[in-house]
Amino acid sequence: MFRCGDLTILLLGLAFHCFVIEKRKSLCHSLGRPSRSDFVQSEVVSSECIVSPVLGQIPPERLSGGVKTLLLILNEPDKIFNASTCGDNCAKWILEIGKRIDVTINLRHMMSFGKDTQFDIEVQNGGEIVHSMRELLPLASKYLNEMKQE
Repeated sequence: MFRCGDLTILLLGLAFHCFVIEKRKSLCHSLGRPSRSDFVQSEVVSSECIVSPVLGQIPPERLSGGVKTLLLILNEPDKIFNASTCGDNCAKWILEIGKRIDVTINLRHMMSFGKDTQFDIEVQNGGEIVHSMRELLPLASKYLNEMKQE
């Protein structure tokens, strides 16, 4: 596990969909509006409808796994979430959330946090603290390979 975020999508159904919509609003308010290249700019019309410029009207369950994961990380920091549902486009937001609140995530793939990005991540598998991708890559590779052998 990488200490910097935490996520497990546990709930589906109407209550979760309403939760996702409210938490998506929280993400924009708490972290500033994500850039267009990070998330498609969508308008939350109601608890059942989001209007996407790409997809048209969609229900909240059609938000990407990465957006749902970021919302849960931001709003449920005491839980551990599987950030493997996130693409590399979520990495900078995971780091931003991690700067504001202490979170833990589970990663089962090599996520790029940026070649020149500086950060403080504790790799919980061995307790190491890393500050760059150069330091993270060998450790992540080691632990990911160990997981494959289990």
